[in-house]
Formats: sequence, C-alpha cells, structure tokens
Amino acid sequence: MLRTLYRLAVNGTDRMISFGPNERSVYPLDAQLYYVPDALADELATLNRMINAGSTDHADAVGSLNGYFLDEVLGYPWSNSAPGLAQIPEGFNSATGDHAMMLPSESLSGYVPQALPAYGYPRYGNQAEVLLDLKAGGVTVESNAVAGGSVWRWFWNGMQFINHRDYGRQIQNAFYYLDPTGNLNNYNPNEAGDLYNPLLPAKS
Repeated sequence: MLRTLYRLAVNGTDRMISFGPNERSVYPLDAQLYYVPDALADELATLNRMINAGSTDHADAVGSLNGYFLDEVLGYPWSNSAPGLAQIPEGFNSATGDHAMMLPSESLSGYVPQALPAYGYPRYGNQAEVLLDLKAGGVTVESNAVAGGSVWRWFWNGMQFINHRDYGRQIQNAFYYLDPTGNLNNYNPNEAGDLYNPLLPAKS
C-alpha cells in the first residue's frame, strides 16, 4: 500500500507535508509530491515530519533534525534508488527559515534543495493534466497520467465522448472485492480517482 505525500500551505511562510484527507481539507493544497509505502519493511526508511520549538516551521527528515522535534511519521520511502523512483529533495529558504519538500525538477523561489536519503514515486505537483495521446483513423485518445493513466478525452470527428468533470468518470477498468469479513464495502483499488473531489460541495 502506498500513501500520497501532499505539500500544504499552513500560512504565508510555512509549507508542510501531510498525507490523508484530514489536514488536506483544512489547509490550502500547494502540490501533490510523492507516493511512498505506508508500512515499514526491508530497504525502507522512516520519513519524519519535524516541527521547531516555536511551531513556526515544519521540516522533513530521515532521522532527527537539530532544533526540531518529531511531529508525526509521514511514511516509509525507499532508502535506495530503483526504476521509477526519484530521490526526494528538501528545500530551505534562508530568508524565511522555512523548509519545504520539493519535486526533483521543481524550482521554488528562495529555496535551495538538498537531497534526503529517501526515494519515492514522483507525482505531478499541482498540474491537473499530463496527457499522452494516440491518433488513428479519425480517433484521438488522450490519457491523463495525473489521473492514473485513465482515458481523459476521446474524440471522433471532432466530438468528445468522455465527461471528466471529476475523477471516476473516465473510461477505466475497475473491480471490487470483499473485505476480510466477507462484505462488499466498495473497495475499488484501481479507480483512477479517490473520495476527495474539490469540485463537489462539502457535505454537512
């Protein structure tokens, strides 16, 4: 099982990494960064979210960080490189004193990145679409890597056949299975989206 690491904007000067929906629904989403395992195993490291004594800066570290205290465990990235993985950089802004996890190719104004001894599957930051297209016989099919490679658009003679207002509407394979108690609880591990949909109104 993998978990997604999100970078959130806690305030004007503190960028913080989180996973899961709770904090993500409270703070503005800055970017989606990496997939990392959610349980410790061989060849995996422990990635900690740290916080300073004044609670003004969150930082990420494998192990301890001088002047910071453990806030929570974020996940368990790989400790060595493998195909598809990228080394995770942690940026530091000396003007604001803020730490921020970054993507390998990312440039954040004022932040100087330094590689952590940790590797994850890189995501797509705040991009909504990274498209791969295929054209043949008057048909154009576009798949969106950000949405798990699901078919995002399908054109034939200029007509678009797919509604992709939110994740889950695309053409994709899907299967459901029983939970350990034998009940069908809508477990759908290969759906392109998730339960978090910013386009829908919040439920009261």
